[in-house]
Amino acid sequence: MKFKEWNEIAELVGIAAIVALLVFVGLQMRQDHVFARSELGAGSFESLASLRQEMTGSEFAAVYAKMLEQPEQLTTTEQLQVNAYLDAAKVLTIRECYLLRRGIFEECTVFVRDYGPY
Repeated sequence: MKFKEWNEIAELVGIAAIVALLVFVGLQMRQDHVFARSELGAGSFESLASLRQEMTGSEFAAVYAKMLEQPEQLTTTEQLQVNAYLDAAKVLTIRECYLLRRGIFEECTVFVRDYGPY
């Protein structure tokens, strides 16, 4: 074979290698995106489970019920507990709705419907 033919073959092999590399990078980016979304979802469910567990815990459930039924009788400590819980719920709601707007996680409407106004 002539040198020119080898040169053309080398160019074709180089182009094929570049195309294969771009396909590989694209697949890797997609996999990383899916992994990041699943981590965000897992973090959200973990936070939600933590709030649920706190709300149904024996100590806080009584305080929360008292807040709903007789808010004027809450002690300062109980008010701080309720405020901390509501702040955590608000932060989680804001995070969930932000992720929803970004198309990452889609539990915002469920969370707001089940756990309070946004």
